[in-house]
Amino acid sequence: MANGAMLALSLSMSSQAFLSYGWRIPFLISFILVVVGVYIRRRVSETPSFVQLQNTRSSAAKVDRSPLRDVVRLHFREIFRLMLVFAGPTALFYLVVVFSLGYLTGTLGIAKQVGFAVLMMANACAVVGALCGGMLSDRIGRKKALALGACLTLVFLFIYFPLLDTRNFWTIAASMGFLLGFTQYQSGIQPVYFAEAFPTHVRYTGSALAYTAANLIAGATLPATAVWLLRAFHGSPWSVVGIVVFWNGLSLIMVLIGRETRGINLDA
Repeated sequence: MANGAMLALSLSMSSQAFLSYGWRIPFLISFILVVVGVYIRRRVSETPSFVQLQNTRSSAAKVDRSPLRDVVRLHFREIFRLMLVFAGPTALFYLVVVFSLGYLTGTLGIAKQVGFAVLMMANACAVVGALCGGMLSDRIGRKKALALGACLTLVFLFIYFPLLDTRNFWTIAASMGFLLGFTQYQSGIQPVYFAEAFPTHVRYTGSALAYTAANLIAGATLPATAVWLLRAFHGSPWSVVGIVVFWNGLSLIMVLIGRETRGINLDA
């Protein structure tokens, strides 16, 4: 939605007007998504496991206790591992969606309309990737599916920027689509993989801590760090690739040392 609005505005407005106030409009429009998200969440029922926990007298004490305190005290290692598991996909997402767009328009001199267009195409691939990731993990397991995605993105990172440097529209679109598709492929597995790692009374809290921490350490810092490295290395993107390779390699290791969670009893 936001990328489509960016493309439409960049085509219909002058460069000065777009840079002055036009780029803010899609972010205001995205408030609609917040309203839709709240509407959907208010109509989603709790899971049977949580309802059963609430209705069980013997578990009442667990429900009343602080889930944050319990999950940090009892599951800190798992939170830390899952944070690193998702650090790789988070870094990849920011690399494609934020940094790559600036690299195309700022370093390669490609028109911003072209940048928004290829980013829209990449987001379409991301939807397909998320669906495929979830379905494949149900067939072969979370661990194998996540390891497959991490390996493919690691290999592709080494040819990603050379493909962007071709300045060919379809090559750029295919490259960004592939990388973002396999990034969201891993994101399609993440919710169930995280949920299956924690017992019912701390499941949401543990998942939220791991997910948020991954975005803070690997995602939020990447755009600014990448811009600084690009200047320090005179426009060469390989230092940026090195950071993302580090996070993805670490994510792969954390996946491999973790247990398979497909098919576990969520009520246990």
